[in-house]
Amino acid sequence: MATLWSTQLMEDYKKEPGGIIKLQERNFKSINDDYVRFIRFAQTFIENAGKGILAYICHHGFITNPTFRGMRWSLLTSFDSVYLLDLHGNAIKGETTPSGEKDENVFDIKQGVSICIFIKMRPHSNELAKVFHSDLYGTRECKYDKLNQYKLSEISFEEVKTEKELFLFRNYRSDNKQKYSSFMSLTDLFDINGVGITTAHDDFVISSDKKTLIQRFETFRKTPQGENLYKIFNVNEKKGWDIRAGWKNLQDDIPTETYIENITYRPFDTRYIFYEDKLVWRTVRNVMKNFIRHKNIALILIRINRDDLCTVLITDGITDKTVLSSKDNANIFPLFLYDTEFGKETKQPNLKMDIVHLIEEKLGLPFATESKDKSVFTPIDLLDYIYAVLHSPTYREKYKEFLKIDFPRVPYPADQETFWKLVEIGGKLRECHLMQIELDTAPYGFIGDGTDEVVKPEYKNGRVYISKMQYFDNVPQAQWEQYIGGYQPLQKWLKDRKKTMLSAEDIEHYKKIIAALRLTEELMAEIDQVVEF
Repeated sequence: MATLWSTQLMEDYKKEPGGIIKLQERNFKSINDDYVRFIRFAQTFIENAGKGILAYICHHGFITNPTFRGMRWSLLTSFDSVYLLDLHGNAIKGETTPSGEKDENVFDIKQGVSICIFIKMRPHSNELAKVFHSDLYGTRECKYDKLNQYKLSEISFEEVKTEKELFLFRNYRSDNKQKYSSFMSLTDLFDINGVGITTAHDDFVISSDKKTLIQRFETFRKTPQGENLYKIFNVNEKKGWDIRAGWKNLQDDIPTETYIENITYRPFDTRYIFYEDKLVWRTVRNVMKNFIRHKNIALILIRINRDDLCTVLITDGITDKTVLSSKDNANIFPLFLYDTEFGKETKQPNLKMDIVHLIEEKLGLPFATESKDKSVFTPIDLLDYIYAVLHSPTYREKYKEFLKIDFPRVPYPADQETFWKLVEIGGKLRECHLMQIELDTAPYGFIGDGTDEVVKPEYKNGRVYISKMQYFDNVPQAQWEQYIGGYQPLQKWLKDRKKTMLSAEDIEHYKKIIAALRLTEELMAEIDQVVEF
Protein backbone atom coordinates (compact mmCIF):
# COMPACT_ATOMS: atom_id res chain seq x y z
CA MET A 1 0.00 0.00 0.00
CA ALA A 2 2.87 2.38 0.82
CA THR A 3 4.32 1.84 -2.65
CA LEU A 4 0.95 2.52 -4.28
CA TRP A 5 0.51 5.64 -2.15
CA SER A 6 3.95 6.98 -3.08
CA THR A 7 3.39 6.25 -6.77
CA GLN A 8 0.12 8.15 -6.72
CA LEU A 9 1.81 11.11 -5.03
CA MET A 10 4.49 11.28 -7.71
CA GLU A 11 1.84 11.55 -10.43
CA ASP A 12 1.32 15.19 -9.40
CA TYR A 13 4.87 15.96 -10.55
CA LYS A 14 4.27 14.17 -13.86
CA LYS A 15 1.77 16.74 -15.08
CA GLU A 16 2.15 20.01 -16.91
CA PRO A 17 1.91 23.18 -14.78
CA GLY A 18 -1.74 23.48 -13.84
CA GLY A 19 -1.91 19.87 -12.69
CA ILE A 20 -4.32 18.61 -15.37
CA ILE A 21 -2.47 17.59 -18.54
CA LYS A 22 0.05 14.74 -18.48
CA LEU A 23 3.64 15.95 -18.70
CA GLN A 24 4.53 16.16 -22.39
CA GLU A 25 7.89 14.46 -22.07
CA ARG A 26 8.99 11.18 -23.66
CA ASN A 27 11.23 10.35 -20.73
CA PHE A 28 10.69 11.60 -17.19
CA LYS A 29 12.35 8.80 -15.22
CA SER A 30 14.44 11.37 -13.33
CA ILE A 31 11.27 12.52 -11.54
CA ASN A 32 11.32 9.16 -9.75
CA ASP A 33 14.74 9.87 -8.21
CA ASP A 34 14.83 9.37 -4.45
CA TYR A 35 15.47 13.02 -3.61
CA VAL A 36 12.39 14.03 -5.63
CA ARG A 37 10.27 11.46 -3.81
CA PHE A 38 11.47 12.78 -0.46
CA ILE A 39 10.49 16.34 -1.39
CA ARG A 40 7.06 15.11 -2.50
CA PHE A 41 6.53 13.20 0.79
CA ALA A 42 7.56 16.19 2.90
CA GLN A 43 5.35 18.48 0.82
CA THR A 44 2.36 16.21 1.55
CA PHE A 45 2.99 16.17 5.31
CA ILE A 46 3.34 19.95 5.43
CA GLU A 47 0.19 20.45 3.34
CA ASN A 48 -1.75 18.21 5.76
CA ALA A 49 -0.39 20.12 8.77
CA GLY A 50 -1.20 23.49 7.19
CA LYS A 51 2.26 24.89 7.92
CA GLY A 52 5.87 23.76 8.17
CA ILE A 53 9.41 24.02 6.85
CA LEU A 54 11.35 21.61 4.68
CA ALA A 55 15.13 22.11 4.72
CA TYR A 56 16.97 19.72 2.45
CA ILE A 57 20.35 19.28 0.77
CA CYS A 58 19.83 17.52 -2.54
CA HIS A 59 20.59 17.31 -6.26
CA HIS A 60 20.30 20.71 -7.95
CA GLY A 61 18.85 19.36 -11.22
CA PHE A 62 15.22 20.20 -10.41
CA ILE A 63 16.01 23.95 -10.28
CA THR A 64 16.19 24.40 -14.06
CA ASN A 65 15.65 21.03 -15.75
CA PRO A 66 12.58 21.48 -18.04
CA THR A 67 11.32 18.00 -17.16
CA PHE A 68 10.70 19.17 -13.56
CA ARG A 69 8.37 22.05 -14.52
CA GLY A 70 5.33 20.21 -13.10
CA MET A 71 7.19 19.61 -9.84
CA ARG A 72 8.18 23.29 -9.59
CA TRP A 73 4.62 24.43 -10.24
CA SER A 74 3.32 22.05 -7.56
CA LEU A 75 5.83 23.40 -5.03
CA LEU A 76 4.89 26.97 -5.91
CA THR A 77 1.24 26.25 -5.14
CA SER A 78 2.02 24.54 -1.81
CA PHE A 79 4.54 26.85 -0.16
CA ASP A 80 4.74 30.56 0.58
CA SER A 81 8.44 31.01 -0.08
CA VAL A 82 11.34 28.98 -1.42
CA TYR A 83 15.03 29.67 -0.78
CA LEU A 84 17.60 27.94 -2.99
CA LEU A 85 21.35 28.10 -2.50
CA ASP A 86 22.86 26.34 -5.51
CA LEU A 87 26.24 24.91 -4.50
CA HIS A 88 26.93 23.66 -8.06
CA GLY A 89 29.99 21.36 -8.31
CA ASN A 90 28.47 19.30 -11.11
CA ALA A 91 31.41 17.23 -12.37
CA ILE A 92 29.20 15.46 -14.91
CA LYS A 93 28.61 18.78 -16.68
CA GLY A 94 32.15 19.94 -16.01
CA GLU A 95 30.92 23.03 -14.19
CA THR A 96 33.29 25.93 -13.63
CA THR A 97 32.91 29.30 -11.92
CA PRO A 98 31.47 32.16 -14.04
CA SER A 99 35.06 33.30 -14.62
CA GLY A 100 36.07 29.82 -15.82
CA GLU A 101 37.95 28.72 -12.72
CA LYS A 102 37.71 25.43 -10.85
CA ASP A 103 34.36 24.61 -9.22
CA GLU A 104 34.27 21.71 -6.75
CA ASN A 105 31.54 19.70 -5.11
CA VAL A 106 31.05 19.96 -1.35
CA PHE A 107 30.73 16.16 -1.28
CA ASP A 108 32.64 13.33 -2.95
CA ILE A 109 30.00 12.96 -5.66
CA LYS A 110 29.66 14.05 -9.29
CA GLN A 111 26.12 15.47 -9.15
CA GLY A 112 25.72 19.15 -8.33
CA VAL A 113 23.91 19.90 -5.08
CA SER A 114 21.84 22.66 -3.52
CA ILE A 115 20.51 23.72 -0.13
CA CYS A 116 16.74 24.11 -0.37
CA ILE A 117 14.38 25.63 2.17
CA PHE A 118 10.63 25.47 1.52
CA ILE A 119 8.46 27.49 3.93
CA LYS A 120 4.70 27.33 4.46
CA MET A 121 3.14 29.55 7.14
CA ARG A 122 -0.35 30.11 5.70
CA PRO A 123 -2.78 27.16 5.57
CA HIS A 124 -4.44 28.44 2.38
CA SER A 125 -3.21 30.82 -0.30
CA ASN A 126 -4.10 31.43 -3.94
CA GLU A 127 -0.74 33.06 -4.62
CA LEU A 128 2.30 31.25 -5.95
CA ALA A 129 5.30 31.10 -3.64
CA LYS A 130 8.05 33.67 -3.89
CA VAL A 131 11.34 32.11 -4.94
CA PHE A 132 14.77 33.38 -3.90
CA HIS A 133 17.96 32.05 -5.47
CA SER A 134 21.69 32.37 -4.86
CA ASP A 135 24.81 30.73 -6.32
CA LEU A 136 27.96 29.57 -4.57
CA TYR A 137 30.92 28.63 -6.78
CA GLY A 138 34.56 27.83 -6.07
CA THR A 139 36.70 25.24 -4.34
CA ARG A 140 35.31 22.96 -1.67
CA GLU A 141 37.25 24.78 1.06
CA CYS A 142 35.95 28.13 -0.12
CA LYS A 143 32.37 26.88 -0.03
CA TYR A 144 32.83 25.40 3.45
CA ASP A 145 34.28 28.70 4.73
CA LYS A 146 31.38 30.74 3.38
CA LEU A 147 28.74 28.30 4.61
CA ASN A 148 30.31 28.39 8.10
CA GLN A 149 30.68 32.16 8.07
CA TYR A 150 27.27 33.37 6.92
CA LYS A 151 23.83 33.12 8.44
CA LEU A 152 20.88 32.51 6.14
CA SER A 153 19.81 36.13 6.54
CA GLU A 154 23.25 37.31 5.38
CA ILE A 155 23.21 35.43 2.08
CA SER A 156 22.48 37.63 -0.92
CA PHE A 157 19.40 36.00 -2.46
CA GLU A 158 17.88 37.26 -5.71
CA GLU A 159 14.12 37.06 -6.15
CA VAL A 160 13.22 34.89 -9.11
CA LYS A 161 10.67 35.90 -11.70
CA THR A 162 9.01 32.52 -12.17
CA GLU A 163 7.70 32.81 -15.71
CA LYS A 164 4.97 30.57 -17.02
CA GLU A 165 5.56 27.31 -18.92
CA LEU A 166 8.89 26.24 -17.36
CA PHE A 167 8.61 28.01 -13.96
CA LEU A 168 12.40 27.96 -13.58
CA PHE A 169 13.75 28.48 -10.07
CA ARG A 170 16.48 30.93 -11.12
CA ASN A 171 16.82 34.10 -13.20
CA TYR A 172 18.89 34.49 -16.32
CA ARG A 173 20.59 37.60 -17.63
CA SER A 174 17.79 39.80 -18.94
CA ASP A 175 19.88 41.38 -21.69
CA ASN A 176 20.50 38.02 -23.38
CA LYS A 177 17.18 36.51 -22.43
CA GLN A 178 15.05 39.03 -24.28
CA LYS A 179 17.13 38.66 -27.41
CA TYR A 180 17.26 34.88 -27.21
CA SER A 181 13.48 34.69 -26.72
CA SER A 182 13.02 36.49 -30.04
CA PHE A 183 14.87 33.73 -31.91
CA MET A 184 12.99 30.95 -33.69
CA SER A 185 12.49 27.72 -31.77
CA LEU A 186 13.63 24.62 -33.64
CA THR A 187 10.80 22.60 -32.11
CA ASP A 188 8.40 25.15 -33.59
CA LEU A 189 10.15 25.19 -36.97
CA PHE A 190 10.28 21.42 -37.49
CA ASP A 191 6.86 19.81 -37.60
CA ILE A 192 7.98 16.31 -36.56
CA ASN A 193 10.87 15.07 -34.44
CA GLY A 194 11.47 12.01 -32.32
CA VAL A 195 13.97 10.19 -30.14
CA GLY A 196 16.38 7.83 -31.89
CA ILE A 197 15.80 4.08 -31.98
CA THR A 198 16.35 1.73 -29.03
CA THR A 199 17.41 -1.86 -29.59
CA ALA A 200 17.98 -2.95 -25.95
CA HIS A 201 20.37 -5.53 -27.47
CA ASP A 202 22.78 -3.78 -29.84
CA ASP A 203 25.10 -6.73 -30.33
CA PHE A 204 22.20 -8.77 -31.68
CA VAL A 205 20.70 -6.44 -34.31
CA ILE A 206 23.64 -4.11 -35.09
CA SER A 207 26.95 -4.92 -36.75
CA SER A 208 29.79 -3.16 -38.54
CA ASP A 209 29.71 -5.92 -41.14
CA LYS A 210 26.67 -6.35 -43.37
CA LYS A 211 27.45 -9.95 -44.33
CA THR A 212 27.74 -10.96 -40.67
CA LEU A 213 24.30 -9.49 -39.96
CA ILE A 214 22.70 -11.24 -42.93
CA GLN A 215 24.23 -14.61 -41.95
CA ARG A 216 23.12 -14.17 -38.32
CA PHE A 217 19.48 -13.63 -39.26
CA GLU A 218 19.49 -16.30 -41.96
CA THR A 219 20.45 -18.68 -39.15
CA PHE A 220 17.94 -17.06 -36.81
CA ARG A 221 14.96 -17.46 -39.11
CA LYS A 222 15.89 -21.09 -39.89
CA THR A 223 16.24 -22.06 -36.22
CA PRO A 224 13.52 -24.66 -35.43
CA GLN A 225 10.49 -23.49 -33.49
CA GLY A 226 10.72 -24.25 -29.78
CA GLU A 227 14.47 -23.70 -29.51
CA ASN A 228 15.69 -21.27 -26.83
CA LEU A 229 16.46 -18.32 -29.09
CA TYR A 230 17.69 -16.17 -26.19
CA LYS A 231 20.37 -18.70 -25.29
CA ILE A 232 21.37 -19.60 -28.84
CA PHE A 233 21.90 -15.96 -29.86
CA ASN A 234 23.19 -14.79 -26.47
CA VAL A 235 20.41 -12.23 -25.93
CA ASN A 236 19.09 -11.28 -22.49
CA GLU A 237 15.35 -11.44 -21.93
CA LYS A 238 13.74 -8.05 -21.47
CA LYS A 239 10.31 -7.15 -20.15
CA GLY A 240 8.05 -5.96 -22.95
CA TRP A 241 10.15 -7.57 -25.69
CA ASP A 242 9.80 -11.12 -27.01
CA ILE A 243 12.42 -12.48 -29.40
CA ARG A 244 9.96 -15.17 -30.52
CA ALA A 245 7.62 -12.54 -31.97
CA GLY A 246 10.44 -11.38 -34.23
CA TRP A 247 11.19 -14.97 -35.24
CA LYS A 248 7.56 -15.49 -36.25
CA ASN A 249 7.62 -12.34 -38.38
CA LEU A 250 10.54 -13.72 -40.37
CA GLN A 251 8.77 -16.93 -41.35
CA ASP A 252 7.92 -15.60 -44.82
CA ASP A 253 9.56 -15.28 -48.22
CA ILE A 254 10.93 -11.75 -47.74
CA PRO A 255 14.73 -11.81 -48.30
CA THR A 256 16.74 -11.31 -45.14
CA GLU A 257 18.73 -8.50 -46.75
CA THR A 258 15.53 -6.46 -47.12
CA TYR A 259 15.61 -5.71 -43.39
CA ILE A 260 19.19 -4.37 -43.40
CA GLU A 261 19.54 -0.58 -43.11
CA ASN A 262 22.33 1.84 -42.33
CA ILE A 263 22.34 3.30 -38.83
CA THR A 264 24.16 6.34 -37.48
CA TYR A 265 25.37 4.58 -34.36
CA ARG A 266 27.95 6.96 -32.89
CA PRO A 267 29.74 10.08 -34.22
CA PHE A 268 31.52 9.10 -37.45
CA ASP A 269 30.46 5.48 -36.90
CA THR A 270 27.86 4.23 -39.37
CA ARG A 271 26.91 0.56 -39.02
CA TYR A 272 24.18 -1.83 -40.16
CA ILE A 273 20.95 -2.67 -38.33
CA PHE A 274 18.43 -5.46 -38.79
CA TYR A 275 15.47 -3.09 -38.73
CA GLU A 276 12.45 -5.25 -37.93
CA ASP A 277 9.57 -4.05 -35.75
CA LYS A 278 9.68 -6.90 -33.22
CA LEU A 279 13.42 -7.47 -33.03
CA VAL A 280 14.28 -3.78 -32.55
CA TRP A 281 12.66 -2.76 -29.29
CA ARG A 282 11.64 0.76 -30.36
CA THR A 283 11.93 1.43 -34.07
CA VAL A 284 10.44 4.98 -33.93
CA ARG A 285 9.20 4.23 -37.42
CA ASN A 286 7.12 7.42 -37.72
CA VAL A 287 10.44 9.31 -37.90
CA MET A 288 12.82 6.70 -39.31
CA LYS A 289 10.57 5.71 -42.22
CA ASN A 290 11.59 8.99 -43.82
CA PHE A 291 15.15 7.61 -44.28
CA ILE A 292 14.39 4.09 -45.53
CA ARG A 293 15.11 4.05 -49.25
CA HIS A 294 14.75 7.84 -49.22
CA LYS A 295 17.36 10.53 -49.59
CA ASN A 296 17.06 12.62 -46.46
CA ILE A 297 19.00 14.45 -43.80
CA ALA A 298 18.29 15.42 -40.20
CA LEU A 299 19.59 17.43 -37.30
CA ILE A 300 20.50 15.44 -34.19
CA LEU A 301 19.94 17.40 -30.98
CA ILE A 302 19.95 16.63 -27.29
CA ARG A 303 17.54 18.70 -25.26
CA ILE A 304 19.23 18.34 -21.89
CA ASN A 305 22.75 17.03 -22.07
CA ARG A 306 24.80 16.25 -18.98
CA ASP A 307 27.99 16.18 -21.04
CA ASP A 308 27.68 19.40 -23.02
CA LEU A 309 25.39 22.42 -23.11
CA CYS A 310 24.31 22.05 -26.74
CA THR A 311 25.17 18.99 -28.77
CA VAL A 312 24.39 18.97 -32.47
CA LEU A 313 25.27 16.57 -35.26
CA ILE A 314 23.85 15.56 -38.61
CA THR A 315 22.55 12.23 -39.93
CA ASP A 316 21.31 10.82 -43.21
CA GLY A 317 19.85 7.56 -41.90
CA ILE A 318 18.27 5.68 -39.03
CA THR A 319 19.86 6.95 -35.81
CA ASP A 320 20.49 5.44 -32.38
CA LYS A 321 19.10 7.33 -29.39
CA THR A 322 22.51 7.25 -27.66
CA VAL A 323 24.41 8.43 -30.74
CA LEU A 324 25.76 11.47 -28.85
CA SER A 325 25.62 10.40 -25.22
CA SER A 326 25.28 7.18 -23.25
CA LYS A 327 23.12 9.05 -20.71
CA ASP A 328 20.94 11.40 -22.78
CA ASN A 329 18.50 10.72 -25.60
CA ALA A 330 19.14 12.22 -29.02
CA ASN A 331 16.20 13.72 -30.90
CA ILE A 332 16.05 13.50 -34.69
CA PHE A 333 14.67 16.39 -36.78
CA PRO A 334 14.27 15.14 -40.39
CA LEU A 335 14.35 17.75 -43.14
CA PHE A 336 11.81 15.98 -45.37
CA LEU A 337 8.76 13.79 -44.79
CA TYR A 338 7.83 11.03 -47.21
CA ASP A 339 4.41 9.46 -47.61
CA THR A 340 2.39 7.43 -50.08
CA GLU A 341 -1.02 8.60 -51.22
CA PHE A 342 -3.07 6.65 -53.76
CA GLY A 343 0.00 4.65 -54.70
CA LYS A 344 2.08 7.74 -55.37
CA GLU A 345 4.98 8.82 -53.16
CA THR A 346 4.96 12.37 -51.88
CA LYS A 347 7.79 14.42 -50.41
CA GLN A 348 7.41 17.61 -48.41
CA PRO A 349 9.60 19.74 -46.15
CA ASN A 350 9.25 18.97 -42.45
CA LEU A 351 8.87 22.68 -41.77
CA LYS A 352 6.02 24.75 -40.42
CA MET A 353 5.19 27.20 -43.15
CA ASP A 354 4.13 30.09 -40.90
CA ILE A 355 7.73 30.33 -39.65
CA VAL A 356 9.10 29.83 -43.17
CA HIS A 357 6.97 32.78 -44.31
CA LEU A 358 8.50 34.93 -41.55
CA ILE A 359 11.95 33.99 -42.82
CA GLU A 360 10.87 34.91 -46.35
CA GLU A 361 9.89 38.36 -45.14
CA LYS A 362 13.10 38.92 -43.20
CA LEU A 363 15.32 37.72 -46.04
CA GLY A 364 13.34 39.23 -48.88
CA LEU A 365 13.61 35.88 -50.65
CA PRO A 366 10.91 33.36 -51.62
CA PHE A 367 11.07 29.75 -50.42
CA ALA A 368 11.27 26.79 -52.79
CA THR A 369 11.44 23.07 -52.08
CA GLU A 370 14.37 22.56 -54.44
CA SER A 371 16.62 24.96 -56.34
CA LYS A 372 20.28 25.82 -56.83
CA ASP A 373 19.44 29.43 -57.62
CA LYS A 374 20.16 31.99 -54.88
CA SER A 375 17.09 33.95 -55.88
CA VAL A 376 15.25 31.56 -53.54
CA PHE A 377 16.17 29.61 -50.42
CA THR A 378 15.44 25.92 -49.88
CA PRO A 379 15.05 23.51 -46.94
CA ILE A 380 18.69 22.43 -47.18
CA ASP A 381 19.80 26.09 -47.18
CA LEU A 382 17.83 26.68 -44.00
CA LEU A 383 19.25 23.56 -42.35
CA ASP A 384 22.81 24.59 -43.28
CA TYR A 385 22.20 28.06 -41.84
CA ILE A 386 20.96 26.53 -38.57
CA TYR A 387 23.85 24.06 -38.49
CA ALA A 388 26.35 26.90 -38.79
CA VAL A 389 24.71 28.96 -36.03
CA LEU A 390 24.67 26.01 -33.64
CA HIS A 391 28.41 25.55 -34.19
CA SER A 392 29.31 29.17 -33.49
CA PRO A 393 31.57 29.38 -30.40
CA THR A 394 30.27 32.90 -29.68
CA TYR A 395 26.62 31.84 -29.93
CA ARG A 396 27.23 28.81 -27.71
CA GLU A 397 29.03 30.87 -25.07
CA LYS A 398 26.65 33.86 -25.11
CA TYR A 399 23.49 31.79 -24.77
CA LYS A 400 24.89 28.81 -22.83
CA GLU A 401 22.56 29.31 -19.87
CA PHE A 402 19.55 28.83 -22.16
CA LEU A 403 21.11 26.04 -24.21
CA LYS A 404 21.42 24.01 -21.01
CA ILE A 405 17.67 23.83 -20.41
CA ASP A 406 15.88 23.30 -23.70
CA PHE A 407 16.20 22.69 -27.42
CA PRO A 408 17.97 25.66 -29.00
CA ARG A 409 16.56 28.77 -30.56
CA VAL A 410 18.43 30.34 -33.47
CA PRO A 411 18.23 33.94 -34.72
CA TYR A 412 16.16 34.67 -37.79
CA PRO A 413 18.46 35.48 -40.72
CA ALA A 414 18.89 39.25 -40.86
CA ASP A 415 20.18 39.80 -44.40
CA GLN A 416 20.93 37.82 -47.54
CA GLU A 417 24.70 38.32 -47.51
CA THR A 418 25.18 36.94 -43.98
CA PHE A 419 22.63 34.20 -44.59
CA TRP A 420 24.42 32.86 -47.67
CA LYS A 421 27.83 32.99 -45.98
CA LEU A 422 26.52 30.93 -43.07
CA VAL A 423 24.77 28.56 -45.47
CA GLU A 424 28.11 27.96 -47.18
CA ILE A 425 29.95 27.21 -43.92
CA GLY A 426 27.07 25.13 -42.57
CA GLY A 427 27.04 23.13 -45.79
CA LYS A 428 30.75 22.41 -45.45
CA LEU A 429 30.21 21.30 -41.85
CA ARG A 430 27.35 19.04 -42.90
CA GLU A 431 29.35 17.43 -45.70
CA CYS A 432 32.37 17.15 -43.40
CA HIS A 433 30.39 15.35 -40.68
CA LEU A 434 28.80 13.02 -43.23
CA MET A 435 32.24 12.57 -44.85
CA GLN A 436 30.84 13.61 -48.20
CA ILE A 437 33.76 15.89 -49.07
CA GLU A 438 37.37 15.13 -49.76
CA LEU A 439 39.35 15.33 -46.54
CA ASP A 440 43.09 15.80 -46.32
CA THR A 441 44.33 12.64 -44.61
CA ALA A 442 47.90 12.82 -45.89
CA PRO A 443 49.43 14.08 -42.60
CA TYR A 444 48.03 11.16 -40.61
CA GLY A 445 50.03 8.19 -41.77
CA PHE A 446 49.50 4.70 -40.33
CA ILE A 447 52.95 3.51 -39.34
CA GLY A 448 54.55 0.33 -38.01
CA ASP A 449 54.57 -3.40 -38.61
CA GLY A 450 51.98 -5.60 -36.99
CA THR A 451 48.64 -7.34 -37.36
CA ASP A 452 46.56 -4.11 -37.41
CA GLU A 453 44.77 -5.32 -34.28
CA VAL A 454 43.49 -2.71 -31.83
CA VAL A 455 45.15 -3.84 -28.61
CA LYS A 456 45.29 -0.77 -26.40
CA PRO A 457 44.44 2.68 -27.83
CA GLU A 458 46.81 5.26 -26.39
CA TYR A 459 47.95 8.81 -27.21
CA LYS A 460 51.65 9.73 -26.91
CA ASN A 461 53.54 12.67 -28.41
CA GLY A 462 51.25 13.25 -31.35
CA ARG A 463 50.71 9.57 -32.07
CA VAL A 464 47.63 7.41 -31.56
CA TYR A 465 48.86 3.89 -30.83
CA ILE A 466 46.63 0.89 -31.41
CA SER A 467 49.40 -1.41 -30.17
CA LYS A 468 53.03 -1.13 -29.12
CA MET A 469 54.21 -1.29 -32.73
CA GLN A 470 51.51 0.50 -34.79
CA TYR A 471 50.16 4.04 -34.65
CA PHE A 472 48.55 6.94 -36.50
CA ASP A 473 51.04 9.78 -36.80
CA ASN A 474 50.79 13.59 -36.43
CA VAL A 475 47.47 13.53 -34.58
CA PRO A 476 46.84 16.85 -32.78
CA GLN A 477 46.13 16.39 -29.08
CA ALA A 478 43.14 18.76 -29.40
CA GLN A 479 41.50 16.30 -31.80
CA TRP A 480 42.35 13.27 -29.62
CA GLU A 481 40.59 14.99 -26.71
CA GLN A 482 37.81 16.63 -28.78
CA TYR A 483 34.23 15.88 -27.72
CA ILE A 484 31.04 15.59 -29.68
CA GLY A 485 28.41 15.30 -27.01
CA GLY A 486 29.46 12.74 -24.44
CA TYR A 487 31.94 10.99 -26.70
CA GLN A 488 35.50 11.65 -27.81
CA PRO A 489 35.22 10.26 -31.36
CA LEU A 490 38.88 9.34 -31.87
CA GLN A 491 38.96 7.45 -28.58
CA LYS A 492 35.47 5.95 -28.75
CA TRP A 493 35.88 4.61 -32.28
CA LEU A 494 39.01 2.66 -31.34
CA LYS A 495 37.71 1.46 -27.97
CA ASP A 496 34.68 -0.03 -29.73
CA ARG A 497 37.06 -2.00 -31.93
CA LYS A 498 39.41 -3.48 -29.34
CA LYS A 499 40.59 -6.99 -30.26
CA THR A 500 39.55 -6.28 -33.87
CA MET A 501 41.79 -6.26 -36.93
CA LEU A 502 41.44 -2.96 -38.79
CA SER A 503 40.86 -3.29 -42.51
CA ALA A 504 42.40 -0.91 -45.04
CA GLU A 505 39.02 0.84 -45.21
CA ASP A 506 38.94 1.14 -41.40
CA ILE A 507 42.39 2.73 -41.33
CA GLU A 508 41.45 5.24 -44.00
CA HIS A 509 38.17 5.99 -42.22
CA TYR A 510 39.98 6.73 -38.96
CA LYS A 511 42.29 9.15 -40.74
CA LYS A 512 39.20 10.86 -42.15
CA ILE A 513 37.77 11.26 -38.64
CA ILE A 514 40.97 13.06 -37.58
CA ALA A 515 40.75 15.34 -40.62
CA ALA A 516 37.02 15.96 -40.10
CA LEU A 517 37.51 17.00 -36.47
CA ARG A 518 40.35 19.32 -37.47
CA LEU A 519 38.26 20.89 -40.24
CA THR A 520 35.32 21.30 -37.84
CA GLU A 521 37.52 23.38 -35.55
CA GLU A 522 38.56 25.61 -38.46
CA LEU A 523 35.03 26.08 -39.77
CA MET A 524 33.69 26.94 -36.31
CA ALA A 525 36.23 29.76 -36.11
CA GLU A 526 35.09 31.04 -39.53
CA ILE A 527 31.49 31.39 -38.38
CA ASP A 528 32.34 34.01 -35.77
CA GLN A 529 34.10 36.07 -38.44
CA VAL A 530 30.86 36.26 -40.42
CA VAL A 531 28.30 37.29 -37.81
CA GLU A 532 27.93 38.71 -34.31
CA PHE A 533 25.22 37.23 -32.12
